[in-house]
Amino acid sequence: MGGNLLKPQTVPQILRCLSLGGYEASVAAGELKIRGPQPLAGPLPASIKARRAEIIDFLEASCAGVWLPAKDSEFYESRDERESAADGPRDGTAWDVDWATEKAANALRYLARNAPDVLEDTSVLEPHEEVAHRAAMRGDEVAYLEALRAYCRAGRDEALRIRRGAA
Repeated sequence: MGGNLLKPQTVPQILRCLSLGGYEASVAAGELKIRGPQPLAGPLPASIKARRAEIIDFLEASCAGVWLPAKDSEFYESRDERESAADGPRDGTAWDVDWATEKAANALRYLARNAPDVLEDTSVLEPHEEVAHRAAMRGDEVAYLEALRAYCRAGRDEALRIRRGAA
């Protein structure tokens, strides 16, 4: 089996990993700042170091300069819904970003605990992330939770497939 099996992380994936560890990222005076429960020891992980400029650009352009993104940042808007998102979710209620973040973090913790193999290549999870994002844009909590469940199932199934292949 030749080639690199590890797929580079996207900027949002890198930022989600930081938030799972209780860290926050922000841009101050054009510099990336990472704060958390304890100082990061040693050099930054390669994915952060190599993509520092992309992370800064992403935070400034889509997240009002901070991760977890500000509730009114572009991050919570899909390309197709940028104009209508200013009015909030389609059902008229406010989307609870803290609730959604907690649910997403729970899903990631589940995978880290039960299917860590799949976190090396998250391509199987990406379609479910997109479905969850679209549900969030609509303010549809039921669809959002179902997308996260599908995300966990896909991760679990992929981890089982990987383990069967290694046996």
